[in-house]
Amino acid sequence: MNFPRIQLVLNPCAWLPGAIFFPWMVCTFGSSHEAGKIWAHFGISFVVSTFLTTVQTFFIVQAYLTTFLYADFFKDARPEDVPGVRPIRFDVRMIMMWGAVTLIPMVAILSVAYSFPSRPEEYGAFYIFAAGLVVVSAVSSIVVFWLVGRDLWHWIQLHSEATSLVAKGDFEVRIDNPRPDEWGALTNHFNDMAISLNQAWESHETLGQLVSPEVRDQILRRMRGFEVELQEITVIFVDIRGFTRRSSGVDPAKIGALLNRFLTLALQSVEEKGGYVNKFLGDGVMALFGATHPQPDHADLAVASACDLLARLAVLNSELSLQGEAPLIVGIGIHTGQALVGCFGATVHGENMRETMRREFTAIGETVNLCQRMEQLTKKCGGPILMSEATRLRLRCNGR
Repeated sequence: MNFPRIQLVLNPCAWLPGAIFFPWMVCTFGSSHEAGKIWAHFGISFVVSTFLTTVQTFFIVQAYLTTFLYADFFKDARPEDVPGVRPIRFDVRMIMMWGAVTLIPMVAILSVAYSFPSRPEEYGAFYIFAAGLVVVSAVSSIVVFWLVGRDLWHWIQLHSEATSLVAKGDFEVRIDNPRPDEWGALTNHFNDMAISLNQAWESHETLGQLVSPEVRDQILRRMRGFEVELQEITVIFVDIRGFTRRSSGVDPAKIGALLNRFLTLALQSVEEKGGYVNKFLGDGVMALFGATHPQPDHADLAVASACDLLARLAVLNSELSLQGEAPLIVGIGIHTGQALVGCFGATVHGENMRETMRREFTAIGETVNLCQRMEQLTKKCGGPILMSEATRLRLRCNGR
């Protein structure tokens, strides 16, 4: 990776000795009455040749490496992360390119012009003109290269800093550098990408508010593949008894605050045991255990979650009693069995008739339906929890 930089040193080391050896040979074994001119001509010619071949070799080697080798060597790594690599900076490469395509050719032309035998008194004006032409061309070209290079360097720096911020999770970054050319179009695409990433991150965080971050990540991994699997899970349905009558004629804000307190307790009881609150059903909850990630003891966790909810509810009811309010009575149904678990949804057509999916991660099947009917049966059984025989047999704590 450092070879393009190394050859910038090796190539001149191979060329420049000729600038000493050849004029010495000519002056030693040939005519030496114009030794100064001979040394000057050889020196200029070797400097021109050295610069041109060195710069050409640098860009050719760099193009070969990036085109053919880097693609194979860096499939799972990044070249800039390799320790010890010292790439040539962009501004240095611009100076090298300016010298190779502008300055050195003009110097070569000037050298050839001065090589013609002539009398200074007759061609003095020509020499002055040739030298002036080189100076003017060099200055004008370096101004053009400086303007273009500065513009491109500034654009690269803006994008480099912005992409670094995006890599750190700052999706609100924008590049304020409007341009009418291709660079401007790419800048606009970058800003559009950042906006889309920000929207996706907000959706990601919003989902993390609906479920726990751990469950969210599990759900997202499954949703990417539209996976629907038949698997054994334990389902819980929770419902507040008589909540509709309790809400009648009462301030909705007060009822909403009470319901939120209860749902918070239910959510904590389920998620602390590794479950997933699939739905808030008005004044009830549907939760799944063993659906989002493997849980061999999902039946035990579900029962433990239900018992924990009753304990938390007892504390809440104590607070309600001190406030002169009636306690909350719940019914909990628990059932274990096979269910279809995955992402279910509908196909809809949005703008420009683009087909999209509205999906929900849930479980469906007889296991879910039976669990909901069991929750309703708690009204007749008298106890807060009704557990199916399938769940009891699935418990690992000896069925107790």
